[in-house]
Amino acid sequence: MGSRGGFTLIEMAVALVLMSVLGGLVFLTAESTSNAVNTGVAVAELDGRALRVLERVCDALKASSAGVATPQAETPFSNANLDFRRGLGADADGDVLWGPLERLVLEYDEADDGLDDDGDGLVDEGRLVWIEDPGGASERRVVLCQDVREYLAGETLDGDDQNQNGLLDERGFALDFTGNRVTVRLTLEGRDRDGRLLASTVQRSVVFRNQGN
Repeated sequence: MGSRGGFTLIEMAVALVLMSVLGGLVFLTAESTSNAVNTGVAVAELDGRALRVLERVCDALKASSAGVATPQAETPFSNANLDFRRGLGADADGDVLWGPLERLVLEYDEADDGLDDDGDGLVDEGRLVWIEDPGGASERRVVLCQDVREYLAGETLDGDDQNQNGLLDERGFALDFTGNRVTVRLTLEGRDRDGRLLASTVQRSVVFRNQGN
């Protein structure tokens, strides 16, 4: 009997099935890798935004003093607003010369109702605002960042320390004081291209450079 040539219909069908399966696996792997890259880029961008805001806030607070910063919540409590002044130098007697009143305040960016009222994919998010000379003739307002989570990552309004950082029900921007030191915490939210919710939380402790009031 001579050797047969070509493939039977069954062999060709099996080969096509195998090729389809392999092709599907390659496609799924490529899609998964692409999604992971997109998410990684979105997380990196969110982390960068959060760190830049944290650096700006901490630089401002370094030049202040525990004696001119109010209110001062202490662990396990925190506050989302702060009035302070920066030291601009010293007079002939060595006393600190204070600059104008400044304020950091976390404001809601939409109605506080548990809904996405502005259609940006986030719920009850806020914006962190810096105000110079609040209420004065030369008042100046700057939005340092938007998309601040209503409560810090892992936390909800329930009277408990759910994220185990020592604070109760802290907001997405939170400050707590220990002596001449203030700890600043911030959580920003965002979504990647596929709509997945992302969060970036940063924190830093600042020691005031000045003393007195």
